[in-house]
Amino acid sequence: MVKTYVGHRIIHLESVDSTNNYVAKLKNEGKISSGAVILSDIQTDGRGQRANKWQSNPFQNLTFSFLLEPQFVNNISSITINHCVSLALLDFLATFKINARIKWPNDIYVDKRKIAGILIENNFKSGSVNYSIIGVGVNINQTIFDELKPTSLREITGESVNVKSVLFEIIYHLNARLYAFTNTSAEIIKGYYDAFLCNMNESVSYLYKGKSTEGIIRGTDELGNILIEQMDEILTFRNGEIKLKMRE
Repeated sequence: MVKTYVGHRIIHLESVDSTNNYVAKLKNEGKISSGAVILSDIQTDGRGQRANKWQSNPFQNLTFSFLLEPQFVNNISSITINHCVSLALLDFLATFKINARIKWPNDIYVDKRKIAGILIENNFKSGSVNYSIIGVGVNINQTIFDELKPTSLREITGESVNVKSVLFEIIYHLNARLYAFTNTSAEIIKGYYDAFLCNMNESVSYLYKGKSTEGIIRGTDELGNILIEQMDEILTFRNGEIKLKMRE
């Protein structure tokens, strides 16, 4: 039986600036525990990686955040949390027969179009992660977007989907992946994550320090950095150092 690490408590809001901000507020006030989920129909200031905005029409998509404290999940690291959440979203999409992949470090793509994203914010104490706040956004019923040409479940399947039911399905897959980690290892979970990277073992172009270059994606290291082979040398890049371009 899969243990419940996430979803024992769900707080539903109609509107909030950011579900990650709301989780942080409740944590600071001592009003939330590990695994609690904040769901909002509307995010007025939703955020993505590196201060990017998360575009989501009201009531059409799934936006939620949850608190996770490492000691409740076998001292899980923030990198492994990212791996588990990314894989859980792939598991969820697979139930719709959608073959999705991970664009490093934590965007979910279907046929070179983004369908979901993850934002992890860590709180540190004595040099180690005290707790993590994980924000998840999944495009569900939205079909008109202003920019970047993302996609959604409705665009792919042609059918409207109940947003609230999606939350419970994703929570199930989150718990399954976290449970799998406690019974295997971070290295094995990383192996699964690497196997589903976009353009794994393929040549890609990327922007580094204003210069466009090419290399072959060879996976990630234990710190979550991406490994790119260039001229028989393996280069290591941290999140934010490079901008990958999806291979056409």
